[in-house]
Amino acid sequence: MRGAPILAASVVMAITVVGIVGLTMMSGGGSPAQPQVVRDNVTVTGKMAMEVTCGAFAIPCPILIASVDNIQLIKYQGDYYYVRHASFGTDPGPATTTTSTQADGRVVTTISAGQPQSTLEVTLWFTNSTVYCISPADGPGGGPWPGNLPTCPE
Repeated sequence: MRGAPILAASVVMAITVVGIVGLTMMSGGGSPAQPQVVRDNVTVTGKMAMEVTCGAFAIPCPILIASVDNIQLIKYQGDYYYVRHASFGTDPGPATTTTSTQADGRVVTTISAGQPQSTLEVTLWFTNSTVYCISPADGPGGGPWPGNLPTCPE
């Protein structure tokens, strides 16, 4: 019996679906094959570091990101994937404004964005060239992530 397919996505800032990779599920009420952790704390460098930090989430990167650490390498149904776990703040609280007077008499106003009131734990599976899936299905705003990526296996 075949489960939901994982859609492959090309590595561009707006992810585009380019192919299908099948997931094989166990028949007869069994559970899906479980990913095996091959190595923890792997560092990913190059274009995928930028993609899995900003591009897959369709957020602008404020700086060039050359590497991302604390990545897992897993094996799932004979294939190897990198797994990134990230946290996003959701439901920001109110912004605050403070005004202070400098020693030279200048008035400085600082506006601070509200701090997240809760967090959303996100998982991405990817290779050296492709982001395959993202979990959970809905992003911090409650709607689907950009790029129409499928939900990752658990």
